[in-house]
Amino acid sequence: MGLMAEREERYYEDRILHARGWFVFWSVLAIAIPIIVTLTVGVLDKPSSWISRSGAVMAGIAFLAHLKSDAMMGVLKPSGMVDKSFKPTKDKYFRQIVLCGRIAIAIVFIGSLVWGFGDLLPVGKPSP
Repeated sequence: MGLMAEREERYYEDRILHARGWFVFWSVLAIAIPIIVTLTVGVLDKPSSWISRSGAVMAGIAFLAHLKSDAMMGVLKPSGMVDKSFKPTKDKYFRQIVLCGRIAIAIVFIGSLVWGFGDLLPVGKPSP
């Protein structure tokens, strides 16, 4: 088996893994931002409204994660003919991709809750 044949067999998988890497990056960043902001607000005694603002950023970044889950799903919806590696790749990754999409939506939802109610947390100074 040559290098070209090996590349062809991993074409779909490579595209999914590339998008998944970005999905993980955006998801972790989205979750980290309100945690870091909440800790900073608590330690520095800043206004709790900053926690709400971090929820807005969280929701926006989680949307980017959702775009990457859509990109992964797009690999499994090709237009035209597919090669023999498509079905095994789809069987291997379909459930993971669906889970990634649900995780991204959950992070957007949590970000919206933080955005709306983050200033009510008993951390930092009360919002003016």
